[in-house]
Amino acid sequence: MQLPRVTLHMKCQDKIHGREFFDYFTKPHPRLKVIKNKSIGVEVIRLCDFNSFEEYLNTINGKNSAAYYARKALSRGYQLKLIDRNQYLDDIYEINTSAPIRQGKQMEPVYQIKPTHYEANPDYLYFGVVDAKGKLHAYCWVMAAGEVAMVITLLGHHQTLNDGTMYLLITRIVEKLFTMPSVKYFTYDTYFGASEGLRQFKEKNGFKPHIVKWRWIE
Repeated sequence: MQLPRVTLHMKCQDKIHGREFFDYFTKPHPRLKVIKNKSIGVEVIRLCDFNSFEEYLNTINGKNSAAYYARKALSRGYQLKLIDRNQYLDDIYEINTSAPIRQGKQMEPVYQIKPTHYEANPDYLYFGVVDAKGKLHAYCWVMAAGEVAMVITLLGHHQTLNDGTMYLLITRIVEKLFTMPSVKYFTYDTYFGASEGLRQFKEKNGFKPHIVKWRWIE
């Protein structure tokens, strides 16, 4: 209960889809009924605490840091871009099936089905890390909902993770969010329930667990 506290205000163009997330975040926890489902240990980068992307990057720099691995990926020809998912159906499927187990858990069956078409949502930003030939190696679907942007789906190709692709993905998404004045916070699920490896990944990128109150804005 000594975690820092923050109130996150959600506002979405697609109110039905956005409200589904809000209701999920704020419903009673399945086991701990006295607290909300996504209220304790929510991983947050407080973008509003930094004056610039460079200032944020300096806080995650050093040996074996997120900034170090992001530079490694850049030196190998990878770059972040906003993508049309329908142009990368084969690459997305290859990423999804590149490892049967992630973070100690079996991949869900939905990832074994090759996508045939994606519908775009006006509240989402679809980011991908591509190599010099344009092949997709990692992706992240981010919901930008008012003052908070949220990692919804994040996955990388198992064979090229050591190139630093996932660190490039997160750090450069943060860079993009700094160009969006309305976005003050960036979240990535919760500390509790994540594997040790995933916790370390989030910490290296600057996410810190918070106690969160969610507010919906019409």
